[in-house]
Amino acid sequence: ERSKHLIEPESHPQPLESIVRGNLKSAEEALDGEKVLKTVNCWLVNTTEETAGELVLTESWLAFVSAEANVERVAYEDVREVHARRFLLRERALELFLVDNRTLFVVFSATEERDSILQQLGELCLKLIPPENPADVTQLWRENQITNFEYLVYLNKLAGRSHNDLMQYPIFPFVLSDYESQVLDLNDPHVYRNFKKPMAVQVSSLRVLRCRVPFHHLVPLVGVERLPGPALH
Repeated sequence: ERSKHLIEPESHPQPLESIVRGNLKSAEEALDGEKVLKTVNCWLVNTTEETAGELVLTESWLAFVSAEANVERVAYEDVREVHARRFLLRERALELFLVDNRTLFVVFSATEERDSILQQLGELCLKLIPPENPADVTQLWRENQITNFEYLVYLNKLAGRSHNDLMQYPIFPFVLSDYESQVLDLNDPHVYRNFKKPMAVQVSSLRVLRCRVPFHHLVPLVGVERLPGPALH
């Protein structure tokens, strides 16, 4: 419900309408005499709100100008990474990783708009960090050069997950089964969950039964050889 207006926008404001509607001081602060290269309607999204506005690209910086003429400006040299992202299962978002560890999750009306901005940012942001090679990162993890947490953060980012989008929030696996002991013996196999079973059926036999019944109902309908993969119960 919160994202309903993002699925099919009712109207498309004119370029810089959010600035024009504001007072002269807001317009001067937003543009600061810079030559505007491109403007596009978009939304700035995080886990608590979706703010409508415009993304303004100038020769020196990019800025998000909200409908209330509030401005968030970022110098191109402060952008370290730019990644294409999905939003509501559609390829129409970008996530910018900044030098101060902040991220901006920007959603556009269409994939074409997103791709155009992505290409232009690639030309304007001259200090972008080259993307890591997955095989190299995995090797660093195997050699204990990075922690499990750092490796999982990388995998989540590689998979397109973001802390700004609850539908694609990062996933971290459950490893332990003992959450009551004051001290854990990591050499004791009983402190770990059963990795042969999914989380939903770790303990309860009733849950196991609830998973098995629907599966066995499918067998006479489609046949075991046609089922997509092994049973996960």
